[in-house]
Amino acid sequence: MTRSIYTIGQMPGTVINENYVQGIPAGGFGSPTYGLHNDDGTAWIEEFDNVLDIDKNVTYTINCEDFGIKRHHTIKNTYATVNKMGKNPPDCDIDAPIVVADAVWPQKQYEICVRSGLQDEFRSIMPENMMTDADYVFPASCATSGGATIAIRKAGSGKSVWIAPDDTTAFKAGTTMTKASGTADKIKTLKASGEYRIYVTDASGKILSRSQHILRISGSTGDGTAVEAAAFDMQSGVEIENLEEGGRDVGYIENGDYIGFKDVDFKNGAEAMEFRLATPYGGSSIEIRLDAPDGERIGVADVGETGGWHEFKNITTSLPRRPASMTCIWSSRAARAICSTSYRGNSSSRQAPRSA
Repeated sequence: MTRSIYTIGQMPGTVINENYVQGIPAGGFGSPTYGLHNDDGTAWIEEFDNVLDIDKNVTYTINCEDFGIKRHHTIKNTYATVNKMGKNPPDCDIDAPIVVADAVWPQKQYEICVRSGLQDEFRSIMPENMMTDADYVFPASCATSGGATIAIRKAGSGKSVWIAPDDTTAFKAGTTMTKASGTADKIKTLKASGEYRIYVTDASGKILSRSQHILRISGSTGDGTAVEAAAFDMQSGVEIENLEEGGRDVGYIENGDYIGFKDVDFKNGAEAMEFRLATPYGGSSIEIRLDAPDGERIGVADVGETGGWHEFKNITTSLPRRPASMTCIWSSRAARAICSTSYRGNSSSRQAPRSA
């Protein structure tokens, strides 16, 4: 039996929050495996914002099925490479895991991975051959926008951290690569879309290591005008999927589903929103609401048939009220496959708070 975090019995007040789990293998007959394991009798427990990079053939993503007198579980905002869940126990509030099958996590979830595990000041207790500098600095794959700033762990004094294309051998900061010092805890991404690696070099520029994980950049926040739909802070009913053209969309959207973004800053106000959408059906719409799925509606984008699930078209709707800063909810009325969004008019930026 293989599991990462194990609980058993009643434990009121217990919160299992912001963990990054890697390496749980496939399950088999007589050897079940779980991303998280809430065993018999587990009750009064809360699990929030966990990231599970696990084999797609695990027995359960989270072992919290209706068996063994389990009850009163609250499990929210789990990101995982697979959704395999049993029947919920009584008196539970459990959201289905949000699936990111290729483990290229949205920036918010990636930064949970950065904050989990050993703190920089205790890194010396880990054997040097267990993890390279680059994989320590950049512990998980990340999907973000061009020009964003992402968290990293510290490589150490006398070293440099680079974002650069795969197979880079010589380093120079510019349009094709960015640099941070070995004592930095953040680095700015390139503006150009593509997939990149993180490198750690010594003072002479010699490569010490290259990350096994990738940094996927799509779109741009360099001028503060675009936000990837898959980088939402809250959701109900949707799934993230990878696109053949590159990047990701938010799909499997049904009537009443929504995604939301916290602390959207439109500076001097926005006069319109532009969405990139795809659906083979007409008669759908997206509502723009403030602060909650049933909050004040400030705009509606009507969605006609675009030609197919992945035939995207840009759709613009005006905002009679010009908000400056808000939590923005996009609620579906039978539309599907929102891929990305941008705002026209005054520039905007999104500064999502870190999870507690």
